[in-house]
Amino acid sequence: MLLAPMFMYQADTTIVNVANPAIGAVWHRLAPDLPDQRADRGRGADRRPGIRWGLTPQAIAISTYFALLFTLALYLQQGLGDSPLISGLTLVPWVAAFGIPGRLLGRIPDRSRAMVAPAGCGLLTLAYVAISAAMLTGHHAEGLLLVLLGIGGFGLGTNFSAILEHLTSTAAPEHAADISGALTTSMQVAGAIGVAGFGTAYLGLLHGPGPAQATHAFGLITATFAATTLVAALAAYRATHVGRRYA
Repeated sequence: MLLAPMFMYQADTTIVNVANPAIGAVWHRLAPDLPDQRADRGRGADRRPGIRWGLTPQAIAISTYFALLFTLALYLQQGLGDSPLISGLTLVPWVAAFGIPGRLLGRIPDRSRAMVAPAGCGLLTLAYVAISAAMLTGHHAEGLLLVLLGIGGFGLGTNFSAILEHLTSTAAPEHAADISGALTTSMQVAGAIGVAGFGTAYLGLLHGPGPAQATHAFGLITATFAATTLVAALAAYRATHVGRRYA
């Protein structure tokens, strides 16, 4: 318990420290023809920071999603005694809602798209806050959890679609496809770290068997998800407001 906060801090910082070296070699390929920033600082010509920052909110948000998959299964099956089938079906609203924003993004005016990714992270944060509040105040009916998971999935899908569009449009056109490898690598690394960090913290919060203990622990861990995705929202805002896109 004493080491859990330190471990979580280390996990969050490691997401960037581990993922970025894995994709660092891609940076110069993404925008090789950009003018040197030192030669043109005043005009903000270097667009590569938009790519670096764009990978960060995606990795942070995904780390909480992978951790949610792990901790929610533990909470439902070991804490509440639900079957694996019920545990799996509980995530259906999240998965279903995740795919909706991608179909709606194209209808948003260009002048408003810079705020879509931060808004998605913000919605995800609110969903985690609501789940945490419901767990900690005793209002944890299955129906309410399904609704809040659907909201969270919509928020994550909004951030995912908007950041992906931002990354591919920020990179030099001939290297936009290379974004896929960098994005996938950062998300996989972040997901693994999220499961290890948040999963360890959740298990450390369990002081005994029973639904009450599991519900309290899950409420606390979703509160940490909310704090983490709030950082993702700030990073998403930074990413979509750095530099200018290629035409």
